[in-house]
Amino acid sequence: MRITIPSFSKINPWLEILGRRSDGYHQIRTVFQCLDLHDVIDLEARDEAGISLEVEGREVPRGVENLVIQAAGLFLEKTGYRTGLRIHLRKQIPIGAGLGGGSSNAAATLAGVNALAGDILSRSELAGMAGLIGSDVPFFLWGGTALGLGRGEIVQPLPDLPSEPAILLVWPGFQVQTARAYQALQAPSWDSGNDLTTGGPGTTIRAFFSARDSGRWGALRNDLEFPVTSLYPDLDRLRRLLLECGCRQAMLAGSGSTVFGMGELSILRKAADRCRDAGWKDSFLCRPLSRQEYCRTWAAAGIHLRD
Repeated sequence: MRITIPSFSKINPWLEILGRRSDGYHQIRTVFQCLDLHDVIDLEARDEAGISLEVEGREVPRGVENLVIQAAGLFLEKTGYRTGLRIHLRKQIPIGAGLGGGSSNAAATLAGVNALAGDILSRSELAGMAGLIGSDVPFFLWGGTALGLGRGEIVQPLPDLPSEPAILLVWPGFQVQTARAYQALQAPSWDSGNDLTTGGPGTTIRAFFSARDSGRWGALRNDLEFPVTSLYPDLDRLRRLLLECGCRQAMLAGSGSTVFGMGELSILRKAADRCRDAGWKDSFLCRPLSRQEYCRTWAAAGIHLRD
């Protein structure tokens, strides 16, 4: 049996760092938004034991450090489902770019192996497993727009935001390590006794959600932008270039290194040309995916997650 799954990217139009936790992670409040830029994962069950991974496109680790291998292995271990797996990854999303490519690959693998096994786990059961792999992984079991709490693994699906005509992603050709980005932030310690994240987005995020009334995404926030651009000044120059080109807003994607711009499609196309002329490695014109589109695309691939 074989299944082919699109593995989509994301941005965080809101990323608020509340503090450093005693377990070494950071407590955050974030909004995830899925984009149509994607990798493709082919999964094939086979009689021969073991998990093999072939990669086409961008160079990524092919051993146990790859989240695809980790996700497949964890599913087999936790469920006792016995099969060999041959996995082929067509990689388009840049790595170390703040676009969630590895996390998305892991979530798609979990969902795909679950389909091969006969849908033995629900979405929430898969999400619990996904959180063991990485903080962003559970979001990709929902897609669309979602609020992320805790270290990002607590996902609350949200109504889709007004659709942007396009979003321009510009990858500068180098990675930013997430751990280094958080280290540069030097966030204060977080006191769980003052936790306000479990009840909802809170007052500081309302400016973003008010965008539903205005028809725009509204205010953006990324607490990692200043420390990361301080470490990598080229990223701030790239952000300012997008604004000079007429983008309505421009911001670092997650912990970087991608910078994204928002605006009218004609402006984004001209901005992409300017970025290429300036020597930036890759740019992608994307559009946000609603949850309905996300689920419909996965359903066409044979993924039907039950809640």
